[in-house]
Amino acid sequence: MALVPERVMARYLEAALIGDPKEFLERYAKVVEGLEIDPKHLGAAKVYCKFYADAVQAGNWDFKDKSDQAALRAAEDVGYRAYALVAHGSKRLLDSGHQLFLSILQTMALPTALRKKVEMAIRVYLKQPSRPRIKSQPGVSRAIQQIDVYLKFMEGVHGHLDLAKKAIAQGKEHAEEGPTATKVRVGSFTLVNTGGFDAKTMADVVEVMKKAETLLQSSGVGQVCYGEVQVTNTIHKANVLAFYLIANDELFVRANIKSTTDSLRTVLHELGHRYEHKFLPGKKRDVEHLYYLISGQERDHQKKQDKPPPGEIWVSPKGKKYRVTGYLPGRAGLQVLMTQEDEPTMQARISLEGYLAAKGQNRNVDEEPDYKGFVTDYAKESPAENFAEMFAYYCQGRLPVLQSVAFEELAFGGGSSHPLGQSIFAARRTFARWVMAGIPQ
Repeated sequence: MALVPERVMARYLEAALIGDPKEFLERYAKVVEGLEIDPKHLGAAKVYCKFYADAVQAGNWDFKDKSDQAALRAAEDVGYRAYALVAHGSKRLLDSGHQLFLSILQTMALPTALRKKVEMAIRVYLKQPSRPRIKSQPGVSRAIQQIDVYLKFMEGVHGHLDLAKKAIAQGKEHAEEGPTATKVRVGSFTLVNTGGFDAKTMADVVEVMKKAETLLQSSGVGQVCYGEVQVTNTIHKANVLAFYLIANDELFVRANIKSTTDSLRTVLHELGHRYEHKFLPGKKRDVEHLYYLISGQERDHQKKQDKPPPGEIWVSPKGKKYRVTGYLPGRAGLQVLMTQEDEPTMQARISLEGYLAAKGQNRNVDEEPDYKGFVTDYAKESPAENFAEMFAYYCQGRLPVLQSVAFEELAFGGGSSHPLGQSIFAARRTFARWVMAGIPQ
């Protein structure tokens, strides 16, 4: 019943490397070349399968003719091979297709219709492929379906290949000056308007990045403020506001982001990944140690949470009523056990945090001076995500005081080594909260 946070994208994107679209086009074309089957073989296989089916139905098929049997097996093998290429080829195309179209969007200003097609292609290559379903049992009918699936798949692949060639031929490099400028300087960042967005839309992104840099600089982590920020349309799930490509050290922000507390935390979170990977070399174990330290606090935090009494009725987000029956310790924390009210034999479970959050009793990081535990549920996902969440809360002046010492020890090597000077936390926290005061929740 867990929800994916708006600020986080699947981390498999970390492996992506954006660069010259022409180089990625060559790589993509080579992968496509390896998936090709001679159209003559495909056509002949379908014709022979149809011939066999008609002959069997008419009672004219000679089951003793070895040459016909061999030809039939060969035709069925073509279908099997075609389907295997679809199943495995779609996975082989993921990285090269994602790199190709994201690099085109990153480096080139495109005509509107062409840009939208490129954005759609990016979304295709961000999805984990699934094998197309074949309804027929083994035999000629199945072989024909397998060949048809392959032909449809390759039609889409060739369409993407032609799209990439057309985009590279028509696209113009993003420019910072002139009437068609698509770049704008914002403090230490350069925003790249990849979607032809109007001035008002870009102004909202500019506002978010300005506030982000103010908080980053005042927190002593201003070294992450550099480089290009790609401003894009929705090129993944609708709840992903920003993501960071570690391999290429680049930030992407969705154009319809608004200057809110959560949106700002989204950007800070992603730049927290930059801080860890660029400015904390060799400290992976320390990041892990911080995670396990907070995990211990989380267990203490859970012990103090008010558990719902057995018999309490809980209404799920979908409107179903459940009755609490007990609890069960788990790796992710305490689980609340329940039965469905109108069907007692149906059992369910949910984390205590999820249960309390659904009732409006979420984590009170800002209200509890001595708060202990993860600052968000998502921080529990991994040491890297916990660090990025703590980084964002630290920059916003919201990191619990009892966690700030451990965080500063990791990020700066201790309070005395803080880039803004010793005993800076209280003053920095006050300034950050002053900046945040005018930002909608």
